[in-house]
Amino acid sequence: MSVSEKKKNEYIIPIAHVIIPNHCGGCPTDSLKSEVELAAIEKERLEKQEMERVCRMKGLPPSQNHQHTSADHLGERSKKHRVQFMLSYDKDGRAVTLNSSGEDSEGEGGDKTGGERPYSPAKPEEKEDHQSDDESGDQEDSEDIAEQYGSDLESDSDEGLLDSETLIGNPNILSTEMEAGMVQASKELPFVLKVPSSLDEFRMVVHSRSGEELRTAVERIYACNHPSLSPQNKEKLKSFFAILMEYCLELAKVPRMETFSAINGLARSLFKLAHIDSLYSAAVIRRNLDHLRDHTLPHHYPSYATLLIFKIVGTLFPTSDHRHPVTTPTMLIMASLLRKCYVKSMEDVYKGIIIVETMIEYVALSKRFVPEAIVFLTSLLGYLCSGRQGIIYPPFVHKCPLREQLGHAAALCSGQEGISLQSTSLMQLVAEGTLSTSACRNTVALHCTRLVQKLAEIYAGLPTFREIFQATASNLESMLVQENWPPCEKSVFTATLEFITSQSAVTKPALQLLKHKPVSIEFYKPEFDEEFEGGRKKAVNRTAGERQRLAHKVKREMKGAVREIRRDNAFLARERLNEQLERDAERERKTHQIMRELEEIQHEAKKELRKK
Repeated sequence: MSVSEKKKNEYIIPIAHVIIPNHCGGCPTDSLKSEVELAAIEKERLEKQEMERVCRMKGLPPSQNHQHTSADHLGERSKKHRVQFMLSYDKDGRAVTLNSSGEDSEGEGGDKTGGERPYSPAKPEEKEDHQSDDESGDQEDSEDIAEQYGSDLESDSDEGLLDSETLIGNPNILSTEMEAGMVQASKELPFVLKVPSSLDEFRMVVHSRSGEELRTAVERIYACNHPSLSPQNKEKLKSFFAILMEYCLELAKVPRMETFSAINGLARSLFKLAHIDSLYSAAVIRRNLDHLRDHTLPHHYPSYATLLIFKIVGTLFPTSDHRHPVTTPTMLIMASLLRKCYVKSMEDVYKGIIIVETMIEYVALSKRFVPEAIVFLTSLLGYLCSGRQGIIYPPFVHKCPLREQLGHAAALCSGQEGISLQSTSLMQLVAEGTLSTSACRNTVALHCTRLVQKLAEIYAGLPTFREIFQATASNLESMLVQENWPPCEKSVFTATLEFITSQSAVTKPALQLLKHKPVSIEFYKPEFDEEFEGGRKKAVNRTAGERQRLAHKVKREMKGAVREIRRDNAFLARERLNEQLERDAERERKTHQIMRELEEIQHEAKKELRKK
């Protein structure tokens, strides 16, 4: 590169950086909108779509209102047709203007004097071209607005569209298409929905609707009745949270994949509704927990609806708090279920695994120690070991039909290639009701091992890690001895066992007494006289000496006078006390004498009475 080209680039590159692209131009209406404005816009959009749906139900053409363009948006269309020019140089060093597409604006007969574009009045044809461009721009804008407000509902698919001439010539086709559109519009979910006041009313709204339509209906209810639009909406949505919770529990009574998917889709809406009033939502959950405590059979695992409550609590409320009015009781209930409920069937195994998985989600951040989960997983791995070689703990029992069933499934699978369960989920088996096959045994083993690995990762830093997972590692070793596991599952077992072994091999330091630093006694801070001079102070001259002697004599005489005054006061006090004591003694003597005389008189009077 020559020196002249370097200089040109040093000039052209900064100029190109200074030029602002067209798409970076801001508009006064591009400011961020608040939550209230967004809620109002969403409600307006839904109301417009509902109006269009009602028109289609009645067989009326949708209203096509003219979209007015404000003065702030007039420059948007011109940006599409505006050409950006850039100054450049050719090989001879002459200035050349290039447009944004990189074409030379001069052409063959262009002006080469300065690269500037000369002004020329527009011809009539050019004006017509510009006018057609503007009309096309307006049409594009109207199409964008129609797409934004959901005008694509006017026709379900492009394949069903017919030409206008065909429709005019065949009125039967027009009436058939209109009737089909009316029927389809009547089956659609309304865009504007009011807040249901009861569970029956909500059932009527979502009757025979799919899980996706159920989620859409709840979202539209929240959008049309946003708390920021009206003060009454907050109270309505608070009660709607209780209704939606009750409906979810009703759905969970029948375990199916469609039900689980529908409830999973409602999680976001439940979170929004719960945080409108956290105290009220917490009271609703506590009410369900109290009902569970009072109506659950002892030593039996609860229903899937109850397990859904545990999942919802972990989604709606914080689980890492030291104490929480909702999360803490839920944790205690789950721990009590794992500690007291007997495992009698595969369904109990599935429910226990779901509870353990929920507890792991609860303690993932706080890393609380939950021994009930570890005991459950260890005992379940012991059930999966053949020949009763595994270690189990209560409430698991040694002689159990379930243990025999799992051992029989292991014998059936021996010598055969294991079933790969990479895609098989626990919820699928629960929904299908497949509870007694070897595939269930492999699924339980895979889920149980993965949960053990999660717990081992959470408690990896504990000093008692080896003692906690010692029985679990022993059961995993007994399981690996069996050769009927699929390769994918065997790799999971091996990885978990290696992780536990590596963490258990960490040496622990010996216990030592804590070395406390000696606590020093608190002393008072002494006050030092920085100008202190030992011995008697010598006077500077005779006058000062006489003054010091007089001051010392006055001080000494003052002390003597005070001492004499104190002695006199003490003497006077003693004299007053002696006089007071003498007066008291004299009064007491006279009182005794009077009493003796009165007693003698009374004695004489009684004697005279006895003589008579």
